[in-house]
Amino acid sequence: MKDREKRRRGDIIWVELGEHPGRHIQSGRRPCLIVNTNKSNADVYTVMPGTCKVQKKDFPVHVCVYPEEVKGVLSQATIFMAEQLVTVDEQQVILKAGYIDNQSDAMKRVNEVLIRQMELEV
Repeated sequence: MKDREKRRRGDIIWVELGEHPGRHIQSGRRPCLIVNTNKSNADVYTVMPGTCKVQKKDFPVHVCVYPEEVKGVLSQATIFMAEQLVTVDEQQVILKAGYIDNQSDAMKRVNEVLIRQMELEV
């Protein structure tokens, strides 16, 4: 059963990303971090897929989020990958696991990697 509460920027959701065998695209069921504005389409989200593979930790567009930085459940340190940004539909969302507070150090790190990935001027 899907939890249908309103999704917001900073939410960590489990998503079914589909299968992409032999490609460098994240696939399967994985945690994702919603990074779009709260003013976007109600049932479509821009997310950063996550992985628990710690060897990916030191890439310049990756951010590691630790369980203690999440309000809710994140069972282990997770690396969210800004180079893998993807748009998902509500139908792909399995459940909400928690959220990262917008004013936290973790969200500041997320914003920094998004700026780097998109080459935005600040």
